[in-house]
Amino acid sequence: MNININSSIIEPAFTALLANSKEDSELRMDLEILSSNSGPFAIKRKGNKIVESYPWPIGKEFSTLISSSYGFRDQKRLLKIFRVAERITQFISFCWLIQIWDTKRLLPNLELTSDFKTQFKNIHKPSVGTYLGLIRSISNILFNIDQPYFFQGPHIIDQTKKLVDQIEKLIVVRNKEVHFKEEIICEDAEEILANILVSSSFLVNFPMVSVKDINVTKHKLTEAKYVHVIDQLNSQRSEFSGGMIEMDEFTDSFSVLLIENIQSMGTYLNLSPLIINTEPFLASRGRSKVLQGLYVYSEKERENIKYSFVNESEIHSLNDMPQSNVFLRQWDNIFNVLSQ
Repeated sequence: MNININSSIIEPAFTALLANSKEDSELRMDLEILSSNSGPFAIKRKGNKIVESYPWPIGKEFSTLISSSYGFRDQKRLLKIFRVAERITQFISFCWLIQIWDTKRLLPNLELTSDFKTQFKNIHKPSVGTYLGLIRSISNILFNIDQPYFFQGPHIIDQTKKLVDQIEKLIVVRNKEVHFKEEIICEDAEEILANILVSSSFLVNFPMVSVKDINVTKHKLTEAKYVHVIDQLNSQRSEFSGGMIEMDEFTDSFSVLLIENIQSMGTYLNLSPLIINTEPFLASRGRSKVLQGLYVYSEKERENIKYSFVNESEIHSLNDMPQSNVFLRQWDNIFNVLSQ
């Protein structure tokens, strides 16, 4: 294995994360220290920091790519590069889809374009082309309305446009006949993946957490506080670090949230029902059909909504999920709101 095989992906992605991270964040200090280092060991540490900077569905796929198991430019590595890019596209499209759902509920008169309606019809059996189409069509709507939404700022608009362009390029590469040119195509795919990571580096400022429980504390002469018990779903491993945050207001319990600030949570995007964390439901309940961890939406086959387990290739029905009735109501609302 060439120990520097991942440097062409890691170095530009790491530089972009450093440029995008908030000035006062602990991550910025870690990134600045690592940025002055070089050599194989530094490349590995920077790669690990990239894994930590992305939500686990993306981080898990990227951590596998930069492992020794994919250390040769062959078809196996090429397919994993496609898989990482698809996961990034899927995750961002989920964020955009939740955002347009929230926006449409607040603004019932918001006009949804024919392009969006066409892409949304494909959500029943989505492909990377579906995810890409959703990002493009939803961003065309959101970026042209004067309303607040979760992802703000001109740099995110610019990065989204570049992201769409790079994913389109990778789709072209993926559709090529490989034959005996895996190494050459792999190098092309590595360059495009690096650009995709650069374009999605704005995610560094939005940690993903799972709200496992919310407890209320109230004492005489004081206002009530809401103690959120959370897991931070950015990690190098599937065992996530937990913690508690005391807030003046409560968020959504038993949910996966993308938040603005790990210290105070603040504004958030609730990714239910597209991403579900079963751990809060199963931790105290013994055996279950589903495993503890993150599940992401896979497809809808008639009335059967399917989810894939992030850590393995298992597929489960929504009916197997804890509190499936809650998530089913959310799905019904998504289709009712966005199919109009």
